[in-house]
Amino acid sequence: MIRLASQHADQVILNLYPVEKVKYVLPLTKSAESSVMLYCVIASDEKALDAAKELLAFYGSSQAYARLFASFGFSEEAKAMLNAWERKDGEEAKRAVTQKMVEDLMVLGDIKLLRDRVKQYHEVGISEVLIAPSPFGDFLENIKAVVENY
Repeated sequence: MIRLASQHADQVILNLYPVEKVKYVLPLTKSAESSVMLYCVIASDEKALDAAKELLAFYGSSQAYARLFASFGFSEEAKAMLNAWERKDGEEAKRAVTQKMVEDLMVLGDIKLLRDRVKQYHEVGISEVLIAPSPFGDFLENIKAVVENY
């Protein structure tokens, strides 16, 4: 899919890709600019963690993202999320999201952590990082934290 997209588009946007997995994708995108959508929650309390897990659980309701998560080493989590969504249990789907998933797939923490992650993506060859404050949790506060501090 990535190879095909790069043949027909000027830009390929990778969504929810860990920094260490980008190196496997860049050779496929030679004819297109490679970007990453980086979701973030600029806070680190339980409410923020819940918002981060809700975002990943939402994506985990899709077969395509479940396969993507499994390819990153989160097979059990992906399977548990899909099973929970089949039972229409969003809370169980959130419980299936691990701290490691949150740490690898998005940013949960302060602006320094966000800046560091953006730098890491640039260092591995990503030309553009699209910072996306998570729409879950306190969305307006999250946007404000990014805009005012980044």
